[in-house]
Amino acid sequence: MDQSPALGLPYILPNQAQKHVTHNEALRVLDAVVQIGVASRGETSPPPAPADGTRHIVAAPAAGAWAGQEEALAAFLDGAWHFFAPKAGWLAWVADEARLMVWDGAAWRVAASSDMATLFGVNTEPDAVNRLSVKSDGVLFSHDDVTPGSGGVRLTLNKQDAAATASVLFQSGYSGRAEFGLAGDDNWRVKVSADGVSWRPALAVDAATGHVAVGAAQPQGPLHAEGEDAALVLGNALDPAGIWSVAPGRPGFYEDHLIVAHGGDLSDPATHRMRLPKSAAPPSFPEGLAVSDGKRFASETSAALAHYIPFDGTRGQLAFRGADGGGTARFRLTAYYHDGAWHAATAGGWMVDAAGPRLGVGTDAPSATIHAEGPVRVGSFSVAALPDAVAVGAGAIVFVPDDTGGPALAFSDGTVWRRAADGTSIP
Repeated sequence: MDQSPALGLPYILPNQAQKHVTHNEALRVLDAVVQIGVASRGETSPPPAPADGTRHIVAAPAAGAWAGQEEALAAFLDGAWHFFAPKAGWLAWVADEARLMVWDGAAWRVAASSDMATLFGVNTEPDAVNRLSVKSDGVLFSHDDVTPGSGGVRLTLNKQDAAATASVLFQSGYSGRAEFGLAGDDNWRVKVSADGVSWRPALAVDAATGHVAVGAAQPQGPLHAEGEDAALVLGNALDPAGIWSVAPGRPGFYEDHLIVAHGGDLSDPATHRMRLPKSAAPPSFPEGLAVSDGKRFASETSAALAHYIPFDGTRGQLAFRGADGGGTARFRLTAYYHDGAWHAATAGGWMVDAAGPRLGVGTDAPSATIHAEGPVRVGSFSVAALPDAVAVGAGAIVFVPDDTGGPALAFSDGTVWRRAADGTSIP
């Protein structure tokens, strides 16, 4: 063997002439590969007018005098380029990157150089922006149980000022899809993107007030929700189909209303269960508030306020009127629910006139304390079942179908029941 196995240094052979030539060649190799410091590892061809002793790691695709020497150590010695194939474990300082590299047997990789490395990569190479780069199926940050520490762990992201960004970005194929943190101000935000270009606000929390916005960039109150369709969707886990949606109308479609709908399709008026207008009587909906299937609970006119649900066989009407003609306040019932069904309360309905006060049944103009426009029926009791006359009080009236002289009206005088016809007591 006429050279060393690791660095290939030539041996001086027995009886060799010009031993100094072999010795100097070995020194040249040592000078090139020991304590390696290269100018760069990004050049693919020799630099012009290199100084003697200049070294480079040849980049691909090598050209000119470096052709075919990719990844090799190129040293300019005695006016010519000499090439040395790296061996696993060789270290080289790259001056233009201020980085220590190691040859792992297949490629040059970044090596940790000190306790304060300017760049560090795990299974990948860092760069000037991503100074710490990691390629791994998982990254673990655990509390310090070695020193030991406090038992807690905190990840801190610090930015220079409010206008800067401190955030966590999630990517798919190196294209952004979601980001949360402090982006451009000191309010905490979450935003999402379908393509990495157009971003939509998902959540924002105002740093000064703690107010929360969903779907809006800035909250206008303690809880502010915005959406193109439903700003708020309410559901029941036990009834997946029972979804309720709440949202303001769109331009040209109930734009002055707040809509409550059953289901997620607000564009279908059949799903609307309530529409609340901005004003009492918007031109597009003069009755005001619609409650279920278009029924109204609303302001009818400025002179005669009416709040009601129209009677249609399934719903009854309840109304309050103020400033009606001479300013009379009235309460009206024109239908009632009884025995599982709705019934009309006669054409005039049932009314309390606050001017008297008077109660009108079947009339809009009660003329007495109780005014019934039609027959009046009182309770019917047999003689044996008559209620206690003392308990019901004087003036109570009942119908007695089995009185001695035949059916009769009776009244209580506060002590006993008496026949209305002659005032005699009913035993």
